Amino acid sequence: MSTDRQDNLSATRGNAFGFWFFRTMLRWAGLKPTCAIVWLITFFYALADRQARKRTLSYLNRRFPGDGPLRRFLHIWRLFTAQGQALVLARQLASPNPNIAFVEENRQAMAELIGNQDQGVIIVTSHFGCWQAAMAALAGFNRKINLLVQADNRIDVEKLMAVPHHRSLFHQIIASDGPGGGLLECLQALQNREVVCIMGDRTAGAKTVSADFLGASASFPISPWNLTARSGCPAIVFLIAFQIAERQLIFHFSDPILPAANPNHKLTPEDVKPEVEKYAAELEHMAKRFPYQVFRFEDWD
Repeated sequence: MSTDRQDNLSATRGNAFGFWFFRTMLRWAGLKPTCAIVWLITFFYALADRQARKRTLSYLNRRFPGDGPLRRFLHIWRLFTAQGQALVLARQLASPNPNIAFVEENRQAMAELIGNQDQGVIIVTSHFGCWQAAMAALAGFNRKINLLVQADNRIDVEKLMAVPHHRSLFHQIIASDGPGGGLLECLQALQNREVVCIMGDRTAGAKTVSADFLGASASFPISPWNLTARSGCPAIVFLIAFQIAERQLIFHFSDPILPAANPNHKLTPEDVKPEVEKYAAELEHMAKRFPYQVFRFEDWD
């Protein structure tokens, strides 16, 4: 199990001027020209940011095994570009007329689960695609959502920037380094038949369990699945891909994942391994379709 914590690259990349520049570009030039400029900015990051390049390799070596240095550089550039474009797209969603189409895959499963007001629901998402747009999709179900989020000292990063008109539907639970790390508050929300949204990919020093991902073993945090076991509530994996050329967001919902572990004894990582494997399979499915939209910049082993 991995417990090594790595610093968040997003906390040290970009600056207030950069955010202002792209907001201004969006306002005056529109989505596609702004996303085209992202290619220029990320080219220099791909060239000069050695630490960021290194952080991509654990994923890219799995997704594109055997590629040489030139192709690897192109993969890194495309990955950085997609991440920048995802931020631009999230900002576009906050505009009065975003003109973005929503395509929903397996929506019925999500609608039935979240529409049941008699039970709590856990939504497990990832740093994948335009993950900030998850809020825009969840707002459409008109149900209170508790978000477990990492504290961010950067004032230019707005976690709810895609839903400026629906903030009342969302309650942020700050993940702390103390006992429980916010999970106790999440469990209380589930017991109150509320919805909890939690990330399931980055380890951030948490306890992990391994699952197959792109043909090799990868570590994933167990905290979302401990919540399912402790609460008895079902979970759904929710991933958000995007296509700039089509001005399109793709909301992919998994089938419900039911807890299998016995909540009455002390849980071990192996107890929730079946649920983690189902999550990893959903992430792998989307990584194969959209290979440059996986933004977990850390060691996957």
